[in-house]
Amino acid sequence: MKEGLLYPALHRMQLKGWLSTEWLSVDGRRRKYYALTNSGREALTEQEAEWKTFLQQLSALIGTNEQWTG
Repeated sequence: MKEGLLYPALHRMQLKGWLSTEWLSVDGRRRKYYALTNSGREALTEQEAEWKTFLQQLSALIGTNEQWTG
């Protein structure tokens, strides 16, 4: 994934309260670390279920017998 997609997505997730951030120093360089919040875990669970449903319907449409269990 390119930076132009990744960082805007992380920023949106942080604004929604799905991520927390922490700055740490590693090898003399400051780095920003992201972690899922409880709200982020709930959103992930919800979206995972939606994606599984989408993939199952897509598989039925194109005629494959794939089972998407995650």
